[in-house]
Amino acid sequence: MARQDFVQYGLGNFLWWRDDAYSNDTGVLRVTLDRSAISKTELVPATISRRTGRPELAGGEDAARIRREYAGLHACTGLAASPAQ
Repeated sequence: MARQDFVQYGLGNFLWWRDDAYSNDTGVLRVTLDRSAISKTELVPATISRRTGRPELAGGEDAARIRREYAGLHACTGLAASPAQ
């Protein structure tokens, strides 16, 4: 079986939140495995509460906006947008 590596950047807001320092948008990466191969990845959008500093699942337009922004981030890396099949 060929080795499959996967790199995901930019999910550190849970650790580095600082009261609206840049963005309260964040998320959790959900990775689905088919045996030992990555078959799907999905960002579960969230926001960092401006009041408590805790992550909360995003819904509606906030979730859609975060997904759109996230989808556009990989272009500058030269990496694939999704796992190789």
